[in-house]
Amino acid sequence: MNNTDSRATSNNPTPPKPSSSKPTLSAARIAFVQRLRKLRSGRILGLVIHEGQPVLHHDTKCFNEYGLGQGSETWDQEMPMTNLNQHFHDLFVLFDRVQNGTIEFLEIKDGLPVRVFVEDKGEGK
Repeated sequence: MNNTDSRATSNNPTPPKPSSSKPTLSAARIAFVQRLRKLRSGRILGLVIHEGQPVLHHDTKCFNEYGLGQGSETWDQEMPMTNLNQHFHDLFVLFDRVQNGTIEFLEIKDGLPVRVFVEDKGEGK
């Protein structure tokens, strides 16, 4: 073996390469995405975030919104988890930032999170 060998050694470990470009979601986040897709349009109140993960429990209130006079719409609830868009990415970044707290109000349109209200506790003022 010569000194130009690019294989990892115990003194020079090579960091693991990501397995793919697909996002890896926790079970809690997958269940949350599925709940939003099922809800389709509406609001979630009092969503608890624990260690950056959404916690849907009996105190979390989910409200369906029904538009009247708009006709029937079709929507694919079976979209693969690999096709999550910027809406979910931004929401999960917010969850990571909040870590432990409550999302007071989350608005969903067409199965996507579109608006979020988090209480400003005035910390650091």
